[in-house]
Amino acid sequence: MKNAFIVTSCIKPLSSSISYEDRYKQTIETFLSVKNKDPDSVLIFADASYVELTEEEKIELRSYVDVFIDYSQDENMKRFNQSLLKSHGRSEEHTSELQSH
Repeated sequence: MKNAFIVTSCIKPLSSSISYEDRYKQTIETFLSVKNKDPDSVLIFADASYVELTEEEKIELRSYVDVFIDYSQDENMKRFNQSLLKSHGRSEEHTSELQSH
């Protein structure tokens, strides 16, 4: 049996005290840490960036994960970003992940 890990993020939020570059780097470090500790695991990544990631960024992130879900065009996620309710957005991401898989 394989373990599944769900990593949620908002790499490019509307506002943040952490730079986009640092958040992007931390996300990749999270992927590497999971795969280092459990190489056979399934890694699901959901991103709810307010500003859509570039194709190059998406390609790089996909290279680390088994499933990549882009919520950047999801109106609910945009609303959470605009209201700065990031924890509610994360809850919405988790709920959507579990319902779709």
